[in-house]
Amino acid sequence: MNELVRILYDHAYEHRMPYYLDDESQYRESSIMIDRQYKDLQKMLTADGQQRLEDYAGEKSVLHDLELEAIFRAGISIGLELSRL
Repeated sequence: MNELVRILYDHAYEHRMPYYLDDESQYRESSIMIDRQYKDLQKMLTADGQQRLEDYAGEKSVLHDLELEAIFRAGISIGLELSRL
């Protein structure tokens, strides 16, 4: 992602995302539940299992970030195309 798009993405993520969530309370509740379930799962695992979970969660997070960035760039592209109509 080039620097300008990164700046726009970071701004949208930090300042605009809450406005575009359909149900911000559901978002907060789901975030709390994910954290709780993750911690509960960690407690049930061996040290090796915990490391595997950490590795999985890290890679899943990277994948999700890449998808979000791609969707953001697609949105910019669509917006630019619509502005030419």
